[in-house]
Amino acid sequence: MECYCGPGPNGSGYPLTTWSRVTGRFASAASWQQWAGPGGWNDLDSLELGNGDQVGLTADQRRSYFTLWAMAASPLLLGTDLTAPNSTDMAMLTNDRLIGVDQDGAAAGRIVTSGVQQVWRKREANGDYVVALFNTGTSGNATVSVKWSQVGFSGSADVTDLWSGGHVGTVAGSYAVTLRPGETRLIRARVLSSQSSVGRQGR
Repeated sequence: MECYCGPGPNGSGYPLTTWSRVTGRFASAASWQQWAGPGGWNDLDSLELGNGDQVGLTADQRRSYFTLWAMAASPLLLGTDLTAPNSTDMAMLTNDRLIGVDQDGAAAGRIVTSGVQQVWRKREANGDYVVALFNTGTSGNATVSVKWSQVGFSGSADVTDLWSGGHVGTVAGSYAVTLRPGETRLIRARVLSSQSSVGRQGR
């Protein structure tokens, strides 16, 4: 566990991380994905998540942080002060849908990277696709989109928002969302009308 307990202002460990450090992990996760698998999951390091904005990230950035770790199937280890949990962060950390994505036995591959826009995908054992869309920027909204053919299938899918648990419904052809800076959208796409065209691992 890390702490805000150093001799300097706010403690030498404050903030515990920065958004630039987190976004640097996107490249690591993409390049390491090919080696992830049972008995050897890539460790993206501890999650500095649990103490709200004090860790140095906004709530949107913290959700994106956790989403990337879950998509990579990285071990979930907390590096925050566990004596002072933040209610917003505790809701993130106890989201069973996110934990399920982390523990589904598949590491996602990056299929879109263009400026601040990134999209990651993986296919789970039951045939569902999990897709994460990110705006990694620090200012300005961005509309991030992906075609189902890029994800690995064509036609339409039944879509669920995994952060909120909300049922989006049937989406044909492609999916797009406008995201705030640092925001993510994580969805499950259950194929309705075509055979998938890409194997189980998101490579």
